[in-house]
Amino acid sequence: MASLKRNIVLLYLLQGANYLIPLVTIPYLTRILGVNMYGSMGVAISIITVMRLLTDWGFGFTATQQAARKANAPKSLRFLFWDIFWARIFLGLVAFALFGIALATIPAVQEISYVLLPSLVQVVSSMIAVGWFLQGLEKMDAFVWPFLFTRALTIPLTFLLVKSPADLVYAVFIPGFCEFLYCALAARMAFKYVNLFPVRFSIKGMKHQLRAGTKLFISTAAINLYTTSNILILKSMTTPLQIGYYHASDRVRTAHQAFIGPVSTAVFPRINNLMANDRQAAKKMMWRMLIGQGAFSLLVSLVMYLGAPYLVPFALGQEYVGAVPAVQVLAALPFVIGLSNVLGINIMIPLGMKDEFAWIVGVSAFMNVGTMILLCPHYGAVGAALSSVITETFITVVQAIILFLRLKGNWPIRRGQSRRKASSD
Repeated sequence: MASLKRNIVLLYLLQGANYLIPLVTIPYLTRILGVNMYGSMGVAISIITVMRLLTDWGFGFTATQQAARKANAPKSLRFLFWDIFWARIFLGLVAFALFGIALATIPAVQEISYVLLPSLVQVVSSMIAVGWFLQGLEKMDAFVWPFLFTRALTIPLTFLLVKSPADLVYAVFIPGFCEFLYCALAARMAFKYVNLFPVRFSIKGMKHQLRAGTKLFISTAAINLYTTSNILILKSMTTPLQIGYYHASDRVRTAHQAFIGPVSTAVFPRINNLMANDRQAAKKMMWRMLIGQGAFSLLVSLVMYLGAPYLVPFALGQEYVGAVPAVQVLAALPFVIGLSNVLGINIMIPLGMKDEFAWIVGVSAFMNVGTMILLCPHYGAVGAALSSVITETFITVVQAIILFLRLKGNWPIRRGQSRRKASSD
């Protein structure tokens, strides 16, 4: 338990950096770049995010889960590491091929190619990422400290290189460069903790990992595609001003939401380990997670809603006052997503309910597109925010209903419940 608490503290340091560093760079970038150029930056980030989704392939969950369960088997860990590594290299090459086709055939992509090309270093970073491996081993300090160093490096680089709207290229390149540096340092730590030589290359192993991650890829891709597609849909249906408002308001939401992620991330490998050894203890942890994270994320949402009229002009500049209504709508998401993360990632996945998790998110992606089409032409950035809240609320409610029906209301462990009954759940 002491190591779990340490991991949670380390992840809060990581998320604190994710929160504090943007508080320095985002206000600077919004003022230097202006609403329209900042919106173009958001469009580029959305396209790069789609490419990264392909390289991630759900490995953040499936591979982390496997690493946690094989933590005491060095040979199995070596096989797992290289199977995932080569699978991500393959997926990255596919992503680059698709990008090349889009760049050659889609005029809208060609228009922002000057922003997209320097952003591609983020995709390369995703191809070599090993954070999942260290997280599965619960070696949080091995990637948190390198992350803090490289994340902090974005501040001086941004102030040094981004001086005008013409420097948008540097604004999108710097985060990718720092992430690449972080991935290299994290990989070095992975080799320190586990002997990963000799290098393994197995087509069969790659196929196995791709199959294992497919369902979660579909679900996580659906989640991220509908969040990233929002700004792309806005681009086709509204003005650059509304795109800038939405991108800025979503960054404010992301900064607040960073507070609710560390506990869920740290507990995920521990729950999976307990599921293999003590299912009753695992379920007790699930229940405590739901209550604790639900209460804390509700507080975060209230702070975001009440603080929006003051935070937005202070942090982003008076030019972004029009984004306040969108920020207040998005304020519901930390609470809703805080519950959803526990229900989906910390309960459904460890209990083997990947199919249910996948179809819930798949359906929600279509729902989001429909609500975006209905709301954005009339309400712009606020419409996109409403669409996100409706979609995430749907996900959370359906997850809760399915868990209740599937486990018949008994998954919160009752005092005196037998181990045998817990195992039969």
